[in-house]
Amino acid sequence: MSRRFDWLLRYRLAEGYESFAHIPAFFASDLSKRLKAGGVLALVPIEDRLEKLFTTSAERDNSAPVAAPGIDRALAAKLGVTAASLARSSEFQLALIDANPRLSIEEVSALKSALEGEAGEDEDVGQPDDDPDDPDRRVASDLKVERNLHGYLEILEFLFRLSGRELDHDRMESDPFSEMSMDAILTRDRRSAGRTATLLPWDMMRAMTAAARFVATYSQYIISTFRDLRSFDQERVKSFETPSSSRLMPKGGTRVLPLWNRGGSDDRPENTILLDEAVRHLLAACAILIAGFAARRDIGVRSAHYGCLAEKENGLLFMSIYIGKTDKDRVDIPVPAILKTVVQTLEEISADTREAKGTKWLFEVAFDLNKLNRLVSSRFHQTIDAFLKFAGAASRRSG
Repeated sequence: MSRRFDWLLRYRLAEGYESFAHIPAFFASDLSKRLKAGGVLALVPIEDRLEKLFTTSAERDNSAPVAAPGIDRALAAKLGVTAASLARSSEFQLALIDANPRLSIEEVSALKSALEGEAGEDEDVGQPDDDPDDPDRRVASDLKVERNLHGYLEILEFLFRLSGRELDHDRMESDPFSEMSMDAILTRDRRSAGRTATLLPWDMMRAMTAAARFVATYSQYIISTFRDLRSFDQERVKSFETPSSSRLMPKGGTRVLPLWNRGGSDDRPENTILLDEAVRHLLAACAILIAGFAARRDIGVRSAHYGCLAEKENGLLFMSIYIGKTDKDRVDIPVPAILKTVVQTLEEISADTREAKGTKWLFEVAFDLNKLNRLVSSRFHQTIDAFLKFAGAASRRSG
């Protein structure tokens, strides 16, 4: 149970939640999906961490070749996981080569052998993964935990029960299974799943159309409501909907409440969403359009930064995107004019977070400028599905 709690904590931190009191209602469901899809190693973004590890090594000494990290537990520690989880993942070897093509197969094999020798943890195991082509999945463990999902979910249930009694630290403010019961999650994820269907052209067009429509109709309304809440926080006054923001609400649309959370209350007017959900939808819609017109992978979408869009003398627009698979560098991609609106939207909503953090990343939006490590979720493998469901554009295909 202690080992499972460690992985639960790793996942919570990877998702950007500084405490269990802040986890959203969909946390348990997404945790189970991740475990089913790729085991414990899929709970953390190993590929991103490898990229940063090698990039940092290269920046320390530009003249020296990027060497393999220490072949010991230190590597697992730097990646925030266990030696056992790395040793039992053949996909990790591929991710290692992808992050640093200079590594030889022999070096990577030696690394895996060393990790296997040091792996002493008795990690949960299950059935092999049968969905290698899912484009949203992270590096996976070779052995999965599908049969032991209950052991991870019951920790959340246990923490919630303790929060109502003797737990003095980091109490859960709401039931982690309020939106979907543990039994329902287990019933869903213990079923045998087939291969994920390829996203067909008409599905892609429907997703991009929904994203473009949402950015065009909701972006200024959401940004205005977001700024209202920021000013309320600074003045230490109770949040309320301002007339200037109300006027921007799309006719017949969904009302955005200038609140990050409901404060433990489940009461909410019909046809409304909280600002947290609205911002997540906005980031997801922007991600869909950038992915559709410019980037090819998650890391490319996330590389969107202030000043990444430039207009040439001939009027063509180019977006600077990081290409991780081949170029291993930023590349200027010609893009349509609609991305002007997308990038401007991201620049506006991320402006104060970027200023406070001293960074340029457009998909980083802090809940509180005094707690910059807690950001609105931009885990696209989770938020895009939620956005498409909200927009009524989820795939009509079953499964």
